[in-house]
Amino acid sequence: MTAKPMKSTIAAALLVSAWSSAGSAEALAPVPSSPGSGPRWFLVGGAHQPTLFQALGAGRALVCNDRRCDVWDGAAGAWKPTGAVVLPLNTLSSLRRQDGAVVAVDGARKIASAIWSPVTGRWTAAAALPEPLNQLRTAQLSDGRIVAVGQWRTGLRAYVADPDLRSWSSLIDSPDGLTNPLATPTGSGLLLLVYQRGWRHTIGTEGWREIPLAPLLLGRFPSAMAWQDQVLISSEDGKAVLVDRDGNPHVLAALPSGASFGEPISTADGMEMQFVSAGNAFSLWRRPDEAPIPLPANTIEAPYRTIALDDEHLLGVGASGAVTMLALDGKPPPGRSCDGLARYLAQVPAPMPAVSELQLVSAECRAEVQRGEALELVRLTRSWAGQAERVDYGRAFECAVQDPSALKVLPRWLEEKKGHAHSICYESLASWPGADAVWKPALRSAVWEQSGIWFVDSGVTAAAVAVPTGEMRERLMPAVRRAADRHASGFDALRDQVCTPDPAASAARRRTCAELASEHEAEWWRRKAEGDAKPSPRAAKFLVATAVYAGAIAGAYATRAGDAGRGIATAAGVLGGATLGWTATGVGLLSSRGWGLPGGSHGEESWLSVGALAGGILGGVAAYLAAGSPAGRAPATAAALAVPYLFTLLVVFD
Repeated sequence: MTAKPMKSTIAAALLVSAWSSAGSAEALAPVPSSPGSGPRWFLVGGAHQPTLFQALGAGRALVCNDRRCDVWDGAAGAWKPTGAVVLPLNTLSSLRRQDGAVVAVDGARKIASAIWSPVTGRWTAAAALPEPLNQLRTAQLSDGRIVAVGQWRTGLRAYVADPDLRSWSSLIDSPDGLTNPLATPTGSGLLLLVYQRGWRHTIGTEGWREIPLAPLLLGRFPSAMAWQDQVLISSEDGKAVLVDRDGNPHVLAALPSGASFGEPISTADGMEMQFVSAGNAFSLWRRPDEAPIPLPANTIEAPYRTIALDDEHLLGVGASGAVTMLALDGKPPPGRSCDGLARYLAQVPAPMPAVSELQLVSAECRAEVQRGEALELVRLTRSWAGQAERVDYGRAFECAVQDPSALKVLPRWLEEKKGHAHSICYESLASWPGADAVWKPALRSAVWEQSGIWFVDSGVTAAAVAVPTGEMRERLMPAVRRAADRHASGFDALRDQVCTPDPAASAARRRTCAELASEHEAEWWRRKAEGDAKPSPRAAKFLVATAVYAGAIAGAYATRAGDAGRGIATAAGVLGGATLGWTATGVGLLSSRGWGLPGGSHGEESWLSVGALAGGILGGVAAYLAAGSPAGRAPATAAALAVPYLFTLLVVFD
């Protein structure tokens, strides 16, 4: 990328004009993101914890991690392996030299410096810094030398080396007495910033020259970035000052209300771009002489680090390693739409998405899966779904890409309430071709029970929120009704999503929603708490039966020395025998109707009465004989009443 040389005063005037033309809400409004209609982000691959993320120009970038290095070629839409090198994760500063080579310098001095050749693809070792420097920043001076500047003890120190980094020598230290100064190297020297004060050192001159920044009121938390040989100082509250190579500051027009600068975007030639945000609006400010360009938000995965491939393309990497490319013209890179996702899933180690799997899958990629053209992607997702350590992510991706083969097993997946795949799958069903027959079995587990408590699957509610269509609400009505019948936790949230005002709602949905409008989980729990505080009818009957049984035994024991004890035992025998005789007769009547007994219900009642009478007589006689001695009266009572007591329990808990 190149920018036209300009005098600082002209640049400042142009920038003021640019801001004034971009100061309206329309200038920062998001733009459509359909293909070819405006800027759009595309998933192009993955990079696990990249240690180096360097723009090479001409649509290319060098990306390294602890295992390998690759070159992304935007024009070809492909990643090409190149020479690997071991680089530290957080202490590295890199730059592209004027001849296209990449220089990597470790501020912690854990490794030697390294230089990558675009011709051979190989890395060669170079001299390490003389001492460790925190917050290291590097740049190539206009005479070809490399400058490295960073924190040293309480101040700042700068070193300079030849282009091949054969040796380093001291360039300049920060002025005495400064604490944690922020340094920005450029082609002609260094700019030093400490809150509201700034200093400029130009190569070929002696020492530092202070810049009169204090009267300009830089605002909160100012930061600095290079714009070729100029430095832009910006603050969180949208104020900006442009400092030229001679150290002259120029106040720029303020950003629109509520706008602020984001992280600088490095380019191949050492210049930097910048993101500008204002509320939900998002823009790219490429250079001082043009207005910011409105952008859509990166809904695939927001990058924490971004570089410029060229004037029209950016490359960013997200927290889970998703590498996304922004095309200002909205045109996708060459190749199939699923190529980027397949490369992302093929990372080693395997990625753990920081966003919903649905965000990583484009509509164009789903169409490829349906046409049977994304064979490698489908192979990867099915492989993941078959591995215990990746099964949840694998199932989520199978649902996100809408693999036709997953529909057969989807109801079984949804019965398992571990992980988050069920949420992705429910949401995908709303647009999944051929899924009509799956909805009913899929919703069987939408309301589920555990340890006597019923729950609404959170994935169903999430799907209702993510796909707020009339068709989705109609589909979920059975789940709402079942949640109400089961008094399931999560009913309120699901009912509120499904029963939103909708003129196109079916009569059945309107009727059901009206019936359930007064149902609330809080009321269910209140009634349940009140019910738990009182004995249930079954519990009361159980307590009465147990009290009678225990009381009879206790009475027989307490009066065992007299006739009353024998009488209690005898009466218990009559009751127990009658119960046993009645039961035995009833079992006989049910097991056989062919004995020639009197037919009809009245005949059966007669036989039951005969059985009870005979059993009572026999039971009374047996108990009377068993209670002949005082010691046997309580045991006889317990044995005789055991049958009616157990019979009573069976009736109570049937």
